[in-house]
Amino acid sequence: MRIDRFALISMLVVGLSLTACSDGSDDTTGTTTAGTTATDATDASNASDAADTADATDTADATDTADATDSIDATDTADATDAADATDAADTVDVTDSVDATDTLDASDATDAEDATDATDTADGVDGVDGADGVEAVDGIDATDGTESSDAGENLACNDPPVFGEYRTRVTKLTFPKSEFECDANGDGTQDDADGELNGILGNALIASFIGDIDATLAEEVADGTLLLIGDMQSYNGTPDTPFWTNMYLGDVALDECVDLETTVDDEGNVTATASNGTVCDFSIDPDSFDTGGCPLISLPSTVGADGFFSAGPTDFNFSFPLGDVSLNLLIENGRFEGGLSETEKGNISDGVLCGNVAKSTITGAVDAVCLDDPEEEICGFKTLLSTLLNCGEDDICTITLHFESHQAGAFEVSSSSEI
Repeated sequence: MRIDRFALISMLVVGLSLTACSDGSDDTTGTTTAGTTATDATDASNASDAADTADATDTADATDTADATDSIDATDTADATDAADATDAADTVDVTDSVDATDTLDASDATDAEDATDATDTADGVDGVDGADGVEAVDGIDATDGTESSDAGENLACNDPPVFGEYRTRVTKLTFPKSEFECDANGDGTQDDADGELNGILGNALIASFIGDIDATLAEEVADGTLLLIGDMQSYNGTPDTPFWTNMYLGDVALDECVDLETTVDDEGNVTATASNGTVCDFSIDPDSFDTGGCPLISLPSTVGADGFFSAGPTDFNFSFPLGDVSLNLLIENGRFEGGLSETEKGNISDGVLCGNVAKSTITGAVDAVCLDDPEEEICGFKTLLSTLLNCGEDDICTITLHFESHQAGAFEVSSSSEI
């Protein structure tokens, strides 16, 4: 019996149309969030795209029983270039589908907002901008970036009330070196002059004539409590190479009028240097040291080696840097703390360094903020000069290094209100 060729083609077209209407890759899915897809390539409406009923092996495809050159063949809308085909740029369930790589619920999608391994996932445990991370830095960049929470353990400082570690410390000396920075601030694997670009700029004789001796300013602020930095090594118990959290806080005051510093003064009575006098003091903590979720704003993944070398970071955090009579609120990026931790006195750190990067725009923006508030501030008279001198390479990122020493601290308690 002879079958009419055009009748057969018509039957196939009708069959394909019915199949397309019932297929999960219907054009209307182009606006869906693919809420039911488990893994994009195995979407419920395309178990394996290449085997889809409207795919490259479709009965109306290039091998269509009708005719390899049939009008509904290789160029047919249901053919190898069909909108539901494996290479179709508009296929709503295709491996290269416009909904594919950005599917908001695709468990393996590289940019999926809920992808457990997504480098930009808002709920990712190692996400640099994880909004739900309990130890997020004040600038919105996660302080735990690069270290799984399971590595360092639970940060008990996030509890209410916070639980502080057995090792507690108070910074007793802070200086701004002009050379021998001893910290790889730019992360190039070496320690050299490139690790203290901002140090060299602010050490310029002309700038120094405006802002004075930065070391003396730092010593004065450490001595009078303006710059009272304290911290705890959460869950550290003396075991080498065991990850833990180092939390840093703004101290409010030393409790019971305890004095743990000795100072060096010049002929005019100005403090020029500070050091520990060996006394262990208790401190209250400024509540502004915690975020709205109750976790420390500055929390760094840390380790201590068998040789006692303490290393914390890197992470991003804000630091109030004194320049003359004002302080600039600077974001230090990729900041880290390093030094030698005492084996006998918990919290004593010698030869400590704090280093990282500061964007030129952050520095000039901080100066502009000061001058907007009070145009008469001395720094406003040379902000144009400062901007010119801030030549930190093509990326306009300046390295900065501070040296510190810290001494064992006693108990911590959070103040009922901020006094700083």
